[in-house]
Amino acid sequence: MPLVDSNLQETWDSLYSCQPEGVVRHFERDVSWCYLGNDVELLISALESKGLTKGQRIVLIGAGFGWVAEKFIAAGYGPVADGTANGKVACVDTSTWIQSNKGNGNATLTIINADVNASTGRRTVRQQFGSNNAVIDWAISEDVLPILTGVGPTPAGNNEVVPFCQSIRALSNNVAHWVSTITASSDPRLNWKTLSEWKAWCDPDIVIQRQGGAVL
Repeated sequence: MPLVDSNLQETWDSLYSCQPEGVVRHFERDVSWCYLGNDVELLISALESKGLTKGQRIVLIGAGFGWVAEKFIAAGYGPVADGTANGKVACVDTSTWIQSNKGNGNATLTIINADVNASTGRRTVRQQFGSNNAVIDWAISEDVLPILTGVGPTPAGNNEVVPFCQSIRALSNNVAHWVSTITASSDPRLNWKTLSEWKAWCDPDIVIQRQGGAVL
């Protein structure tokens, strides 16, 4: 079981909180800048250094309401996947809270409910690009790793991180994990590691640090 339940609103409220103009806000579109800043630009730059090019097919896993995907499309990596071979960017999130609230103005893109840990879920993702066998060039997880179990600086024991990475590799030619790393204020409920430790857990996948853009 993941370390927190992403199906619950209280989980999202506890993980995402800011106070623009002194008012507490949570995971809402008009305060998305509080959580993203210029991180997506740094993410795209890091991916480009590893071979990302326009025209490739991209799927964002744990995409929330698709705000990161919108920035990819604005940067010329679109259009959004629409079930045909024309689409280039797809969003995936299995949270029932995200799925229930995506129509409230929070999401402008389609958010697919597909579990990439299962072959049926991976097939559903490929279908967004027009075929059960569509080749996906890049799969990028958005801060999914810290909610998964996995103790220590290197892979060991029963964990959720290694199977998740293996499942994404079965989906895409290139895999990258955009991930927050441990700080003094890190939420103690979650699985925190340094970027080097995440690389050890996810190798040969690429790992990219949020709030900095470092890449391994």
